[in-house]
Amino acid sequence: MSGLLIRTVTIMAAAMTCLAPCAFASPANSQGSPLIIQVSGVPSNRGLVRVNVCTLGTFLKGGCPYSGAAPAVQGVTTVTVNDVPPGVYAVQLFDDPRDLGHVDRGVFGIPKVAIGFSNNAPVGLHGPKFGRASFIHGDDTQTITVTLRRFGPGARQIPPTQEAAE
Repeated sequence: MSGLLIRTVTIMAAAMTCLAPCAFASPANSQGSPLIIQVSGVPSNRGLVRVNVCTLGTFLKGGCPYSGAAPAVQGVTTVTVNDVPPGVYAVQLFDDPRDLGHVDRGVFGIPKVAIGFSNNAPVGLHGPKFGRASFIHGDDTQTITVTLRRFGPGARQIPPTQEAAE
C-alpha cells in the first residue's frame, strides 16, 4: 500500500475509534494533553503567532475548538495549546504582526501575512484538504512542526538557513 493510503486508513480508524468521546469533547468539559506547535519561518518579532486546532467540521471555517498564541520570535516560535483531548485534528496558524486577531487579507482574499498548516499540507486554490493536514493527537503531550508560508504578490519564502541572518 502507498504511504498516503496507509495514513488515510490509520486516520479513519482513529476517527472511528473516538467518534463518541470526540464528538462531545470541548474545552469546558474534558481534559486532554498539551499540543506543542513549533512554528518556523516567523518573519519578525512583531505581534503574535496564532494557532487554531480544528476538527473536520471546523477546519478552514472558523470555530475551531482549541487555540493558542505566543509572542512572535523571528525564526521559530513555540505555541502550546493545553487540554486537547485525543482525536483527529488539523492545525491552521498565522503570523499576526498587527495583533488583529484574524488573517489580514488583501485582493481576492489572499493572505497578506504568513500562514501555515499541520503536515505543511499543500494549499492549492481553496486551502489544504483536511486529510492532508490532519494528524492523530493521543493522550500524551505531542509536538508538531509547521512552517509559515506567504502567498500572493510580493511573497517571499525565507529558507530556514537564512532566517537567523535576516
